[in-house]
Amino acid sequence: MIWDGLEIAIDRPHTLPSLAVADPFVSSPGAALSHFERLLSLAATVSGCASAVLVLHAAADCSGSVQAGTGLTPGEIAAIIAYAGTVPPLPGVTTWSALSNQPLPGERRGALPAGFPACGFLAHRTLREAGGEVVGFLVVTDAAARDELDAAQQAGLVAVADLIIADQEREGRQARLWTVTSRSMRADRMMRMVSEAVSCTDALTGLLEELCRFHGATIGRMWQLNSGDQTMTEISRFNDETLDAHSYFRQEPRERLSSKNMFVAEA
Repeated sequence: MIWDGLEIAIDRPHTLPSLAVADPFVSSPGAALSHFERLLSLAATVSGCASAVLVLHAAADCSGSVQAGTGLTPGEIAAIIAYAGTVPPLPGVTTWSALSNQPLPGERRGALPAGFPACGFLAHRTLREAGGEVVGFLVVTDAAARDELDAAQQAGLVAVADLIIADQEREGRQARLWTVTSRSMRADRMMRMVSEAVSCTDALTGLLEELCRFHGATIGRMWQLNSGDQTMTEISRFNDETLDAHSYFRQEPRERLSSKNMFVAEA
């Protein structure tokens, strides 16, 4: 980047990790119930089923991803997730019962994953955001064959699914609000850092360090372009504490660099 004769080169060897959070499978009795596990217990109760499984994909704003289940072993939860992910995202609630004398969709083709539990009934609800984008699914199952969901059970399952989506959208709004607030606070901190610096060099050094910290960079340099002879004079540098003490980048520049033959590479 070149701003008014100043060039800032930031080496970015690492990208910032995403903030996605994956809830672990919970199957042990007496384990502390998380918020989503309570919703899964509610989904199983209102539908009259013994178990429930939820998958929420990570949102674009990194508000989190969830894979959770209740009433099943971790292996059974994983198998249901693998299977339910292949079910077409149809509107409403898709159900299957062994009483129909029809195989579970996919069973005829031998496509059921290993560890799939004994299943006499399964109901699948695709989770969609307000814009229609598919963000996951909610599945309830029973080992015993049973009749289809009645109107009240189906309405209850839909209500729980809508509650899950509402919670996810609320988390997304909070994440976006925090991002905006964090950026505003960072900008304010950088402006105060510059205004309170005792010299221009100190201001630029602090600014360079702040930029490097924010982008996860280990190395940062700031040069001034001398328009007369087209040379670059280093005026500020940043080396992260993790940089090896004998690294080339720890050394002071031996001579002025020419902008004509200078290049900056990102690792």
